[in-house]
Amino acid sequence: MFRRNVLPQVLSSVEVMDAELRVAAAGELTPEQLAAMDGVRVSLERARGTAAGTVKLDGWPANWWRGTQIESAYHYLHAARVAIIDVYDDDGLAAEVPRAVARVQSALRRDDPRRLGADAFTGKDPRAVRAILRRLVEDGYEATDEQHQRLRSFRNITLLAAAAVALAMALTLVVVYLKPALVPLCFVTDAPDSTLSTAVATTACPSANDANGPTGADILIVALMGLLGGLLSAVFSLRNLRGTSTPYDAPVALAILKAPLGALTAVTGLVLVHGEFIPGLSALDSQGQILAYAFLFGAGQQIFTRLVDQKAQSILDGMSSKDPETPSGEPVAPSPDQPADPTQPPTTATTPPLGGGQDVMGEPGPFDETPEDDLRDNPVADGEGEPVQDDGTEVDGDVPERDHT
Repeated sequence: MFRRNVLPQVLSSVEVMDAELRVAAAGELTPEQLAAMDGVRVSLERARGTAAGTVKLDGWPANWWRGTQIESAYHYLHAARVAIIDVYDDDGLAAEVPRAVARVQSALRRDDPRRLGADAFTGKDPRAVRAILRRLVEDGYEATDEQHQRLRSFRNITLLAAAAVALAMALTLVVVYLKPALVPLCFVTDAPDSTLSTAVATTACPSANDANGPTGADILIVALMGLLGGLLSAVFSLRNLRGTSTPYDAPVALAILKAPLGALTAVTGLVLVHGEFIPGLSALDSQGQILAYAFLFGAGQQIFTRLVDQKAQSILDGMSSKDPETPSGEPVAPSPDQPADPTQPPTTATTPPLGGGQDVMGEPGPFDETPEDDLRDNPVADGEGEPVQDDGTEVDGDVPERDHT
């Protein structure tokens, strides 16, 4: 979120890159490197001004909602990191390759043609290596920026949903408080009377045991118990969410959603019990039972928000930090052209690393992150498998494994 108009991580990264420029300026630079250095300095100054809050941006609500300061500061910083590739010498390029490769490996889907490996730099002349690395760094940062925009959009939609539920619940409370008979929350039961041989009908309401009828306080008490149940379930659900280094607090937005939703499920749950819609639940006998069921229904909203929690966790699992030294996304698996043991020499690929043969994948949703395990690999297209005959068997007679998903 927007925190005191200062982004210390960006400021520290700017200082590091300033030091790199000073070191590079102490050596011999070509005219192209001098021109690239000027571009890096311009981007760094803009990133520093934006991160320090000295550049005039949107007002606080719009800035927090749109992420204007955060996104602008990181975009300038990433532009500087792309431009500084032209300033590096050969040793600097070699040191930057593992970071750039790890970034795109963690941020891009397996079937993305931009997802290059370290073998893409093998046998290339220095100018080609510089051009490929510049594009690779740009693609990696573009992918991480899109991930953070997706997370911010998810947070905003969650907060809008929480506001909509809270507004609907507030209107319900006002209407039912003025006209309690509109939403029946009292239960009439037959209690035995010791002085009489017949049973006497008693009315149990959320506000009293022997009530004369529903009152406006009933809906308020039920909503309060549901709110407490929703908050309790929010605390328990946070135990499964790992912390995140992103500036957008999606878990907090989920916790805000659970509170008004708990009040809503408490009221609707008691209405369903009163209408004998839930099998096995009869009329509640006392005020204590009514309040207990209201609290239980409030905590039960976790059934509906569990899928939202899972979606938030899947987005956070696929996130890598904005400007990582080591990306925090999925681990980078060795490519087919590289052995698992780094001490062994790489093998020669039988097909180009960017060749066709990828599966045709559907367009993901606005918040969908396709796990790598869900993508089907084509062993023939990757140059890993044996040729397969029309009957589904390999040439050497072994039956290939099939994907039944």
